[in-house]
Amino acid sequence: MVFNKQRVEALTDAILAIIMTIMILEVHIPIGDSFHALTKSFIPMIAFTISFFSLVNLWMGHHEIFKHVKVVSYSVFWINMILLFWLSMLQVATAWVAEYPRSVIPQVLFCLVGIGWAFLISLLSWQTKLVPESTIQPKFPWHDIWRLSYLWLIGLVLSLFLPYVALLLGIITVFRAAFRLNFV
Repeated sequence: MVFNKQRVEALTDAILAIIMTIMILEVHIPIGDSFHALTKSFIPMIAFTISFFSLVNLWMGHHEIFKHVKVVSYSVFWINMILLFWLSMLQVATAWVAEYPRSVIPQVLFCLVGIGWAFLISLLSWQTKLVPESTIQPKFPWHDIWRLSYLWLIGLVLSLFLPYVALLLGIITVFRAAFRLNFV
């Protein structure tokens, strides 16, 4: 079974846009007109900003992967759909870590979402490079998965002991992606 590449990309773009829109709806207007009222919205705005630019980075990577795709196979389609489903969890993780940034479980969920999408985007990239009639197939992308998820794994462990680690890690990950900084 083969899927239309443009339709898969359009569906992906639409779902990412919806996720981004829903996330901003979780950031509420400060109650009051003082600086103190604004500080209560600071952590939710940081969480939203991290998640928004993480999705922007993911969209750019997804676009780069699909730029070279000629045919969207059944497996590529379903990996893409699982990736989009997983990304829809980002809204919940973002809202939860914004509300309880010092709590362990919201931070762990936020990091797990990052680890999951690193795995799934690597899997998607690998799957798009598989060509059924080729005798030489690319190796499973263990290095890519590690490169994209090691910071989230470190954050996952540290979030068990330190508050705000998931948000700090998100900031580092976004800057790393935006400026193409590789720490490995």
